[in-house]
Amino acid sequence: MLQALRGAAGSIVIKLLFVLLLVSFAFFGVSDVLRNRGLDQNVATVDGDKIATVDLDREFRRELDRVRRASGGAAFDTATAKRLGLLDQTLDRMIDERVLLRAAQDAGLVVGDAQAVALIRQQPAFVDPTTKQFDRLRMLAMLQQAGFTEQSFVEATKRDLTTGLLLDAMAGGPAAPGLLVDDLYRSRAERRVAETLTLKNDAATGIPEPTDAQLTEYHQQHAVAFTRPELRTLSALVLTPESFVPQIQVSEDDLKAAYEARRTEFVKPERRKLDQVVVGDKAQADALLAAAKGKSLADAAKQVKAPAPVTLDAAAKEELPEPLQAPVFEAAKGAVAGPVQSPLGFHVFVVTDITPGGEIPFDQAKPKLTDEIKRERAADRLIEQSQKLDDRLAGGAPLEEIASDVGAQPLKIGPVDAQGRGADAKPIANVAADLVRTGFGLKQGETSNLVESGDARYVVVRADQITPAALKPLADVKNDVAAAWKADQRAEATRKKAAALLEKANGGATLASLAKEAGAQPATTQPFDRSGATGANSAPALPRDLVAKLFGGKVGVVASADAPDGVVLARLAQIVPADLAQSAAGLAATKQEVERSLANDRAALFMKALRTRYPVQVDKIALDRMYGSNAE
Repeated sequence: MLQALRGAAGSIVIKLLFVLLLVSFAFFGVSDVLRNRGLDQNVATVDGDKIATVDLDREFRRELDRVRRASGGAAFDTATAKRLGLLDQTLDRMIDERVLLRAAQDAGLVVGDAQAVALIRQQPAFVDPTTKQFDRLRMLAMLQQAGFTEQSFVEATKRDLTTGLLLDAMAGGPAAPGLLVDDLYRSRAERRVAETLTLKNDAATGIPEPTDAQLTEYHQQHAVAFTRPELRTLSALVLTPESFVPQIQVSEDDLKAAYEARRTEFVKPERRKLDQVVVGDKAQADALLAAAKGKSLADAAKQVKAPAPVTLDAAAKEELPEPLQAPVFEAAKGAVAGPVQSPLGFHVFVVTDITPGGEIPFDQAKPKLTDEIKRERAADRLIEQSQKLDDRLAGGAPLEEIASDVGAQPLKIGPVDAQGRGADAKPIANVAADLVRTGFGLKQGETSNLVESGDARYVVVRADQITPAALKPLADVKNDVAAAWKADQRAEATRKKAAALLEKANGGATLASLAKEAGAQPATTQPFDRSGATGANSAPALPRDLVAKLFGGKVGVVASADAPDGVVLARLAQIVPADLAQSAAGLAATKQEVERSLANDRAALFMKALRTRYPVQVDKIALDRMYGSNAE
């Protein structure tokens, strides 16, 4: 529907309709339109604190965008999201946040801006992978993509920290019951050993050649296996900040202005390396200082029975405890100084190395400044050009014309199938999965909307040609059909043979005798766990179905299951119980898991109690009205 409107937006009739629509907005008021949508109402209250429908709408759309990005930009409209419960989940989260925040405030828990900013600067997502330093531009780009401003993100972080303090208080509790932990660990750590006999499909003999009738029937019954997938030829535009970096020029004046504005970033502080001894007694510290005259600090520490010196690598002044800052940076290199009292005790130290500070001159800072300014302006250019691209799409302009307008190079992709493979069924190099996914959601000749895909990446795709999936003629795949038919026949023969041997094993025959009869080699497994693995990183020793059967029986039970290349028969030979005396690490991990589960249960009960303390009311009518019929 949107695509059809875009295609028609350039016509005189549609333009007149838009004029009438604008007039109606002016006459009746935008508020009437919003009122019909229900966005000027309150959808819930938490102890009188109202949650406006417009706030829920904003959070819901932010969550919807996150889901779309996580699914590679797949089509996922608001009606579908509401039907799947995303709207209800978003409201529940907002209610829980309000309830926790009220409880935290009543408890006197407060988090300041400095704590929130410190936490934000530590987030790995905001760290430049090259410099390993906090990158504000990277953060702003991600916040914009997630629908946050810098200040709103700081406020959200403060709320999370505040409510986190309250939840942390609930994390503590009684230890997990020892019997429960032991029983759970015993069940998980129990191992079993089995005698096995594997019948290979390839060993089946007497399989005849298929007739033409059998091949024809098999070809039709297994059409999916012999069908060439749908192929599409696509055109695409991709906008990223990197697309615009080469187009951006930075003047010398801009660089100098940036250098002056950020001058503090280009100042390297003086750093000092020191050896220090910390003792708890002033008299001992004085004795240590006196003993260090004329000998090493290490020897002096031995003489007065103080701890050995500890080396503190090059530190800037502000990185030291406050009482040490002035004494350390006033001390001469190589001279013993102190004692200086801090909350840790009395410090006696020797400055062993000094790295002078200084300022990085403008000429040396230019490359970094140029790169960062270009990246910043490229991000702005990306937003401008993506908006321009979206407007040109709405006007029905062809992709090639739009590409020229926004400075992008059209890409030609395909023929390609939905898995990114070409007509020869081999993967096509350098084909982005998001472009293929978007292209396979279009009709022939249709152009997608502007899709935000990944980190600061916008794409538009057009489906130029669609070649429908088709069953390959039998004549073209006759050898493949015959091979598949024979493989199925061998597998069926192996299953029948295994069933006969299983019946004999249940009658008392040993696997060794059955192996001799079948011309196969018996084997004994290493002890395996409930997943079938014999070690931490090993693959399952037996088919999972067979493992489940063996863990469900007693020693001597015989079972069978299909394997990728045949059928495996097994007799349970031994049960190896868990050795609790040798399982300290495993028991500790299980105990931690149980306690985490108990903590989650306590948190759920806590939230239930808080919702009683701070009454919650939800306006179901207003909630149902949101996106009830016409989503997006």
